[in-house]
Order: sequence, then C-alpha cells, then structure tokens
Amino acid sequence: MLQQKYVIQYLLPLAMTLLFLCLALSSLTYMPVDFFVYYDAARQAFTTENIYAHNIFSERLPDEGLPFVYTPFTLLLIQPFTLLPPMLAWVTWTFVMLCGLAWALRFLARSIGHDPSSKFVIALFLLLSGTTVIAQHLAFGQINILLAVACLYDLAANKTQRISWLPRGLLTGIAAGIKLTPAFFLFYLLATRQFRAAIWMCAGGLGTLAIGAVLFPVNTWHYLSVEILSLSDKVDLGSNFATSGNNSISGALAYFWADAPLGVKAFFILGVAAAALATAYHLHKAQRTLDAVLIVGASIQLLSPVSWIHHWVFLVFIVLRLSLNARTRRWGLAGLLFLLMQPTDLGDWVLTALPENIVLSAIGIVFREGLLLLTLALGIVLARPSSSFEISETGTSSPARLPEGQSSER
Repeated sequence: MLQQKYVIQYLLPLAMTLLFLCLALSSLTYMPVDFFVYYDAARQAFTTENIYAHNIFSERLPDEGLPFVYTPFTLLLIQPFTLLPPMLAWVTWTFVMLCGLAWALRFLARSIGHDPSSKFVIALFLLLSGTTVIAQHLAFGQINILLAVACLYDLAANKTQRISWLPRGLLTGIAAGIKLTPAFFLFYLLATRQFRAAIWMCAGGLGTLAIGAVLFPVNTWHYLSVEILSLSDKVDLGSNFATSGNNSISGALAYFWADAPLGVKAFFILGVAAAALATAYHLHKAQRTLDAVLIVGASIQLLSPVSWIHHWVFLVFIVLRLSLNARTRRWGLAGLLFLLMQPTDLGDWVLTALPENIVLSAIGIVFREGLLLLTLALGIVLARPSSSFEISETGTSSPARLPEGQSSER
C-alpha cells in the first residue's frame, strides 16, 4: 500500500496536472506539434524509405509539414506510443515527462538531505511545472526531460540510488543516440578520468546507431551523410535562429553581431566549453559529482547552435538544487521567479521599441538573453566552495557524494 506522503507528493500533483491538460484540450489553438512529428514519423518509418527526405505531413501538423531531426533509433523508441490514438498518446507521453520531472525533484531533494514529501518541495514541483521552460516542453510534447533525467540518473546517482547491473555511462550514450547534444558528457567523463563510464557511453551511442542501421538502413545512411550536417538549419525552421527563443551563445551572436568572424564564435563557444569542463573537473575532484553533472548538462544549452526555451531542463534542475540548499536558496528562488516571468519576448520588444534608451536597452538585453545569463550566473553560484554542503531544513548537512567506486584522489 502506498504511503500517504508519496500519494500527496507525487500522485496528487501529477493527477492534477494531467486533469488540467485533459480539460485544456478543448481550448488548445495548436497541436503539440513536436510530439506529433515524432509520432507521425514513427508511424511512417517502416513504410517510407527515407523519412528525412521531406517534411512530415499529417492532419495534426501545419500544412507545410515539419522536419524530423532526431536519429533513426528514436523512431523505434516512439513505436509503443503509435499503438495509441494520437491525443491519448500525447497525454500518456506528457504523463511520462511529468513523472520524470517528479523523479528529478525527488532525486535532487534526497541527494542533499531534504524530505521529498515536505510542503516546500511539493510547492517547488508545482511552481516549476508552471515555468515557461516546462510549460512549453509539455505543450509542444518535447523529449528533453526524458533525456536530462536519463543523464542525471546515469552519471550522478550513487550505488544506493541506482540499479546495480546498469553500467554508468550507458544511459547517457543512449540519450546521445537519440539527440546528439548529450554527447558533450563524453568530454566530461574523459576530463574526470572516468574511462569505464566513457567506454559504456560510447557503447550505448554506437548501439543505438547499430539498431537504427539494422532497422532503417536508408534513414541511417542519410542521417549520417547528409542530415547531421544540416541539423541547425532544420531545427531553427529556417528563420528563427536569431530570435529571443534561441538563447544559445550562437543565437545571441547571430542577433547582436550577425557578421561575427568564425574565430570570434569559436572563442566564445570553446571558452565556455573549457570553463564548464574545468569547473566540472574541480567539482568532481571535490566529490561534488551531482553539481558537476548539472554544470555540464546546463552548458550544453549554451553551446548548442539552437537552444529553444523548452530545451533548458538542466537549468531547471540547477534552480531546484539551489532552492533546496539553505545557503543558496535566495539564488534558486530568484532563478525560479525569472523562469516564471520568462521575459525574453519583453526584452525583444524593449530593444526594438526603445533602442535609444541606454538603461532600458541594458535591461532589454538581460531579459532577451535571460536563459543564457541565468545559466552563467547560477552556474557560478553552484560552483562556489560555499555551496559544497547542502543544509537541510533541519539544519543537518552532508557533502555531495561520488558514485560508488570512485574517489576524488588522483
């Protein structure tokens, strides 16, 4: 029999959210198009020779269709959902994502000595579910929560938190085999000398490639030889790369310095990548593996060419981590407030309507590039030595632990 606190903590918020989504279906003016691209592509995968040669068309998508940009292995992952009617499949998918978010909150709370059933933790879950990052993720039917949770569990869970027979690195490799961006974790594993996990990560990624090649040989060849070189062009839908919705470093440079030399772009991107990996290395060495994984995960959105608002799931995890720590709670709650406001569009308007006002223009820049700047700011807060011990509501503290079998001694 389920304990009452877990009913209150998980089932009630999930049921309330799912009920709201079901009731809201009648008033939706758009479809969860990202999920239906996955859904319809998966339905067509075994009857269409090359799924990447054209947009995906169905009555649930815009008339011009939308491109499928994930790996061929993803077509297999989505197959179970194609057994359900379209809207029921989306509601089920949404429920899975909400369960992933609830698990992440529980994992982070327990990792730093918090009671996952406390009113404060439940309130955080409900508030974060209402941020634009999560709301857009659910509304569009995105997959990023699932991938972020897989990487977080795979790389940050210790022996008592993980399945004993599941090797570290494997799930992250599978995540990279679905969407390429988690592959950045390989550099983290190599930098921190976690070679066994790095090998398993490569095995997971290559395994998804092999499965895709067996089931969808034409799609796999086209993806590797053509599609992978033009992903950013397809993901930005042709005209939105420099909009406020793309808060990556590349997106910001495209707006503020459209003709920036390649060397300048490389300087910013490689500089941030090096800083993130160096920070993660020192955190890992200090036995703060959870924080190291959060830093690397959040940096992926900075480095990716296209990072839409619903991509910033690791930023949400950092906000959670800081909010649960009494020493850094003010920073976490400030980040939560910013995510609830989500003023990127307002920043766009200020820069367009009031370009002559220096003060307002500065505010507009902060608003427009808010996710980028918030990630940098909260990453610095998280990396501080003063954040190495998590103080719970009861005043107890415990250091973040390395996964079993690892040591900070080199």
